Amino acid sequence: MRVYKDEKEIEEMRTTCAINAKAFNYVMSHFKDGMMEYEAEAMHAFIYLRNGARFPSFFAITAAGSNASTLHFVDNTHQAHAGQVFEIDAGCEVRNSCSDHTRTFPVSQRFTKRQEELYKVVLAAQSAGIETAKPGVAWEDVHFAALRQLLIGLREAGIVNPEGDIEEQHKLGVASIFMPHGVGHLLGLNTHDVGGYNDQIKKNTTDPRIRYLRTRRTLAPGMVLTVEPGLYFIQGFLDQAKSDPKMAKHINFEKVEEYRAECGGYRIEDDIVITKDGCEVLPGPAKQLEAVYALRDAAYAK
Repeated sequence: MRVYKDEKEIEEMRTTCAINAKAFNYVMSHFKDGMMEYEAEAMHAFIYLRNGARFPSFFAITAAGSNASTLHFVDNTHQAHAGQVFEIDAGCEVRNSCSDHTRTFPVSQRFTKRQEELYKVVLAAQSAGIETAKPGVAWEDVHFAALRQLLIGLREAGIVNPEGDIEEQHKLGVASIFMPHGVGHLLGLNTHDVGGYNDQIKKNTTDPRIRYLRTRRTLAPGMVLTVEPGLYFIQGFLDQAKSDPKMAKHINFEKVEEYRAECGGYRIEDDIVITKDGCEVLPGPAKQLEAVYALRDAAYAK
């Protein structure tokens, strides 16, 4: 009953997602250099409360710079500075239905060249995941689609060795060093909703690419899930890769440090409902660069 939503439940999900989208767009059109991370959290809460959502669906993540590479960062007490990226992962609850979005935007009006390059990589990975999501597809294949696209982008940036065999890199899990989590989760009455695994659907703890997946279900109409690829520079995973000769040969650690100094961490997340022939992306905040930049221009025009 929790895994498969009926039309009334899906309409509730549209409502909460639409309110959350308004709250995110407000943050992106008001947050500026010098503000505190908790001010973004406060802006988000102001708008969802103003629009009839009574509660957050989880503690908001509002992370500036390298804080965005902490996957569940909830400290939210640091000051944001020009030249950093900023990540907000937050949701609201309307009549018990949860929304969950993430957006990454520049603290300045624009990303730097490197920041924009990696933003496009994550956006392409999300698009690949969304395009793959349809009835009859295993959720891990949605994850693999996003992970492969992420790998392509990392190769193009020179972070991963573009001369290496891409199939070897994919099977080895090179991209998982930079995205050490599943591509999404079930969503509904809880943010990480129940039903991901059962007696028939088991976790795979041996494949490094899918050990963190929150579900391995085969998709079917009525399921609501998030699609949220990310790109992070996490010291523990980088150290682990550097100490593994099979992995280390595929990663340009000098290039990693060049990007890491500017790029912090990224995640882009939307909520989808599986339909009879594909998926519907529920209402979400601005994410195409032109729309994000228009909101950033509005912030600095005030």
